[in-house]
Amino acid sequence: MMMFRMAKKGRSAIIGDGSNCIPRVHVDDCAAAYAAALERLDDLATGERFIVADDVTCTQQQFAERLAELCDAPRPKPAPIFILKLVLGKLLIETATMSCRVTNAKARRVLAWSPRYPGFREGLQATIDAIDRGEVTP
Repeated sequence: MMMFRMAKKGRSAIIGDGSNCIPRVHVDDCAAAYAAALERLDDLATGERFIVADDVTCTQQQFAERLAELCDAPRPKPAPIFILKLVLGKLLIETATMSCRVTNAKARRVLAWSPRYPGFREGLQATIDAIDRGEVTP
């Protein structure tokens, strides 16, 4: 929610060059995958793992720009990493600049699960709508 609050104030930023991919999933889709795993618990191997993510590869820049757009905020600009490390901490910045591409194919196949929100655009819109309705506190 920190990203939402920053975007609403017009203070969001792109960390680094923004080209890094970070897997996303809407909280409701994550909960649905968890429930699907629990329903099939007796059929799963002990310690079996699944990747739960939406279907769309999303760069940090795409996400930040869409969030700003939904918040009627100015388009975010790149922020110097060395300053952000001082303000937000090294670990948070390293996490925000990592790049990782994943697939949810196993969760789809084994759990018969699929995301209700197939991409970050739909999931982010649903989250902003829930905030606007007062269902989620930013």
